[in-house]
Amino acid sequence: MEIYRYFSILAILIVWCLNGLVIYNWFNSKSLSLSLHAAAYKKAYFLFAISLTLNAFFFFIFAQNWLTPTYSLPASFMQLCIFTLFFQLIAAWVPDIKGKLSKVHNFAAFTLAICMPIILLFIINSLSVPVIVKAFAIGANFVMVTELTILLFMNKKKEHYLIYQVIYASVFHITLLVITFVG
Repeated sequence: MEIYRYFSILAILIVWCLNGLVIYNWFNSKSLSLSLHAAAYKKAYFLFAISLTLNAFFFFIFAQNWLTPTYSLPASFMQLCIFTLFFQLIAAWVPDIKGKLSKVHNFAAFTLAICMPIILLFIINSLSVPVIVKAFAIGANFVMVTELTILLFMNKKKEHYLIYQVIYASVFHITLLVITFVG
């Protein structure tokens, strides 16, 4: 069971390395979302979709085999994770291009983003999580909910959208690492 904790690192490294390549090679503007950067080039979108798919796969293994049993999380936690990862896969494979595909992609992406703080709430509410980790997760959740509120009311074309997205994902991933390796 202990080996599965390292799947969290694997999931996070894959998504950051591959999406880092997307931004490095195909950067357009800090006002565009990662999805819009990826959708602009076929190779970029393939890397984007693969990264989110592999991330979902490794996160599921981590959550199912280490996170849930370690912190005595309820079955509803894994149901939420599956629901969230389902929308992550939709956001990964449905490109953010004009028309119906953009609407489907954006619905999936925002559903995923809304579920992330809820995932942290499950962990915060677990009696098995150390107080220091809970405090960190509470702070992270506050940052994420505040930023999500900003993003939901911000037009996707606004300046610095990509930076907000990166900060949001970073806070979630850093919190997962704290939960996994400090707790």
